[in-house]
Amino acid sequence: MMQQKTLRFLSLLLLISLSLMCFIQFAYAFDKTSIPKPVGDIYVQDPDHFLSAETKQQIISEAKQLHEKNGAQVAMLFVKSLKGNDIREYSLEAFRSYGLGSKEKNNGVLFVVAVNDRKARIEVGYGLEGAIPDAKAGNILETYAFPALKTQNYDRAALDTFRSLASIVRAEGGSAPPKQQSSSLSEAFILLLFILGGMTILILILMQIQKKRRPKDPRNPHYDNYNPFPPSDGIPPVIWYGDSDNHRRFDDSGGGFDSGGGGSSGGGGADGDW
Repeated sequence: MMQQKTLRFLSLLLLISLSLMCFIQFAYAFDKTSIPKPVGDIYVQDPDHFLSAETKQQIISEAKQLHEKNGAQVAMLFVKSLKGNDIREYSLEAFRSYGLGSKEKNNGVLFVVAVNDRKARIEVGYGLEGAIPDAKAGNILETYAFPALKTQNYDRAALDTFRSLASIVRAEGGSAPPKQQSSSLSEAFILLLFILGGMTILILILMQIQKKRRPKDPRNPHYDNYNPFPPSDGIPPVIWYGDSDNHRRFDDSGGGFDSGGGGSSGGGGADGDW
């Protein structure tokens, strides 16, 4: 009796954990439609027209020269709002969606500015994380981006930030270091999976113990249709249906619009408010 109660308790705990896992999945699901589709040259995406035509052309010209030299890509994305998304998730998704940098070196950088939210971030590809560590990216924001953004001089913020990043990328080129998972959300899922795995193993062990100790049906010595979770005490048996491959996936293959086929980033960079 004690073992049956323990099994029912563990099954209920497993159900609660799975429900919590599904809740986190949907709560943190990213709205990919909030990322503007690239128009024209990939190097400057400004759907709400914060930048002048002269600044856009200057950045595009210099960015193309950089790309021709070593395959690296430094791009700008200016939007009105993040539409409720976190700046880090938004920048990472935009970086991957645009496929910045070469596929071999992953040497892309994306400068994202959300004007109405007063937030900005520099997203760095794997291949440039050694050249542009988080501290250096933060220093570039504080030195070049935020002072100009505070005065609504978006052209100056874009041009100075681009040139600061481009000078580093031009000298570095970028060689991809070992990839590391830096997403706190992914780490939470891994922890939950370990917990659920341990609980599942424990339930299976207790089921085997209970099965070996149960009395045989004298009317059918070959009886083996034993239910370890009998529908007693008002608790019905639990039946699971589902698709184990129902997880959010990212497409790291890059895209068109002059992208280099890269777009691989583990969340390196820096962000802040002005």
